[in-house]
Parts: sequence; C-alpha cells; structure tokens
Amino acid sequence: MTVWNRSHHGSWALHGHCVDQETELLTLGGWKRYHDVVVGDPIYSYNPETGFVEEDVVLDRHVYPDADGWRYRFQSKCVDYCVTDQHRMVALDASRRYCVAPAKEFCEGPRRWLISSCGREVGVGLPLSDDELAVYVWLAADGSIVNTDLGRIRVMKKRKQAAVEQLLQRVVNAYSKNSQADGSVCFNFTIPPSILRLQIKGLDWALLSMTRSQVAVLLKAYAQSDGTPNGSGLIVYSAKEREIDILQAVCVTNGYRATKYARNHGFSMNQQFQLTITPNQVVQTNHGKRAIKERFSELMWCVTTQNHNWFCRRNGKVHLTGNSHGSLPEIFTAKTLDVGTMCWNYRPVSFEQLEAAMAVRIWTPVDQHGVTRR
Repeated sequence: MTVWNRSHHGSWALHGHCVDQETELLTLGGWKRYHDVVVGDPIYSYNPETGFVEEDVVLDRHVYPDADGWRYRFQSKCVDYCVTDQHRMVALDASRRYCVAPAKEFCEGPRRWLISSCGREVGVGLPLSDDELAVYVWLAADGSIVNTDLGRIRVMKKRKQAAVEQLLQRVVNAYSKNSQADGSVCFNFTIPPSILRLQIKGLDWALLSMTRSQVAVLLKAYAQSDGTPNGSGLIVYSAKEREIDILQAVCVTNGYRATKYARNHGFSMNQQFQLTITPNQVVQTNHGKRAIKERFSELMWCVTTQNHNWFCRRNGKVHLTGNSHGSLPEIFTAKTLDVGTMCWNYRPVSFEQLEAAMAVRIWTPVDQHGVTRR
C-alpha cells in the first residue's frame, strides 16, 4: 500500500504476511522454528535475477502472538503450508518466470502455479575427493569410530561388502577384513584426516557447501548404503533425525526435492526417519480446489530477507515462500503527490514496538472511509 487513510497524520497500516508456528526456516545451521530465529541468522534464499540459491540473512523477524483473520491451509504429497491471506506466495508461472502473489490470489485465482521445492546453489565445495566423500557416507550410515581415528564399517549384504572393499582399496593404505558369526563383514581402517575434520555420525552442516557434483557422489553412496533407489530418485532411511535434516537441506539447495517422513518401525517400534529424494524441482498443484480458507486466532510469524524469499518446511515438506514487508518498489511519486506530502514509510515494526507506541497515544480504530469503529 502506498497510502492509507490518515497516513499523513501518522496513523499506521498493519500488515501480517505470516506463516504458522509449525513452519520452519532453513538456515545455514539447521531448520529453525520462530522462537529460535534471530536477526542476523545466515539463511538460504533464491535470487530471481541469477536463478541460483545463495546465502542470505535474516534482516528482521516478525512475531504476531495474537494474530487473527483469514488464512489458507494446503496439504499435498509434496507441499504443505498454513499462511495468512496476504502472505506473499512465491511461484513460477507456465513460462517458468518468478512470480509473487498474495495467498488469497494464489489460492482462489484461476491460474495453476508451479511451487518451487528446491533450488540450485553454486557451492564452493568440500576439500574431499569423491572417494573420500563416499567413505564418509559409509561411516555415517553403516560405520562407527573407535579410539579417535579408527573407522569400522560393518555390512551384511554381499553387494555392500564388495562396494566397501573396492572403495577402501582406493582411499586408505591398509585395512583389515573380518568375518562375523552372523555372516556380516567388518572392515577396520585408519580414517583419513580430511574426513576426521567433519562430524561423521549425524553428518555435518558443512556439507551444505558441497558442489552439485559432490552432492551427486553423496547420493550415489547413500544409494549403496542406507538408501533404496526409487525410479529416478532415492529413499534414505535413518534413526538419526539430524542426519535426515542435514541431508534434506543439502538436497533442497542443490536442485533435489526432498520430503521427510517419520514413522515407528521395527520390533522395538522406535521412531525412524525417511527422506524421499527426487530430481523434480517444482510441483504443479491446483491450490484453488484443495486450499482450505478459515478464520484463525493464533501466533503467526515471518522474516524479512534480502532476496525477499526463504525456504520453509512444514510437516517435512519444503518449498520457497515470500518474506514479510519485502520487495515493494519505491516508485510511487504520483500517488504520494496526490496526498500532498512524502508521507510513506514501509519500515516494518515489531509487536513490542507497536505496543510501546500505542501506550503513549490515543488510538481510535477507523475503517478505510475514516469512520470510527467500536
């Protein structure tokens, strides 16, 4: 909005372009909910000018504890969101052009939008060879560390035994191979120093700096260890949620759609995690037929970023969404002259700042025609 009723008298127009409490933000240090996000957090966002994912930063954080109004909820196999009706939805049109639209138009309009579920980053790369990276995956998936630098990989299936042995022959100077009573084989070797620099069990967030070719090596190694090929994609299983979270972030920032699931599995029925990975980068869904519009009154939140978008995750499903108070171009000379003064100011304020301002002035709610509402 360029102007609003009584804007030249100092009144404020409140905008709540927000997501719900279940929505998480992808940062360089992990997936975070609203109470963990701070201004200055490094994140990933999409640059529509270059077409690549790049490092960004949280410029501002907005929390509305008692927001109310209309919102849209949508769930599908690959997309899940719960947003206010004016939240900026980011999508691609039929020509794959970057578009931004409020949720109301996005969900109720006749157009079929393409939701971007991932992007492609220009990573600087990890200082590991492809074979070292594959050893790292085997250690994380089927291995353990003994006495600081002794690695142990224990595998049961013959194809896995052959894959590990061929890999170790190329990477380490020496290794031992011991058959176990249950038919498995245990490989023991000294872990190369380049691998020891990374956290092995549960993976390391430094993996986000991998190049796209390194990500392909990583996924190939997972396909041989804890993964199962699934058409053109891959399914990875793990009892370690951190491992799945990091692997999902790596995929999302390197052009792979990745969806996280949790389930109780096995004789112990302990919680296990599954990550379904596919090279498809966009999801086409008829949001108008499946989005649920409803009244709400609860905490909502959002962030402001440099590229005016961010990667969010809800119920394990990731997509690119718009930020709050974002890319409004400052080219409104004609409208501001109609008002008679340069009165507009789009700097967002926090809920606490709003409360402080209202505490020291008389505030009367009015509608767009200047009529007082009680």
